[in-house]
Amino acid sequence: MKKDLETEYNALKIVADIVEKFTILHVLNVSSNDRENLENARKNLEMVIHRNGYKMNYEKNNNKITKI
Repeated sequence: MKKDLETEYNALKIVADIVEKFTILHVLNVSSNDRENLENARKNLEMVIHRNGYKMNYEKNNNKITKI
């Protein structure tokens, strides 16, 4: 049986960069259907970060993810 690989920290940082981009969508015109789909995508990406023992950090000038 193959052992699952752990998601490396650099991959989680890239996911965090993507999640951070979602914050600017609230000022743009997005249909309600698309907004719902985008919100679900953001939650799923944050779940990947959380399941790997990290959480998003939205404070400026700090790491985007911190160890839980």
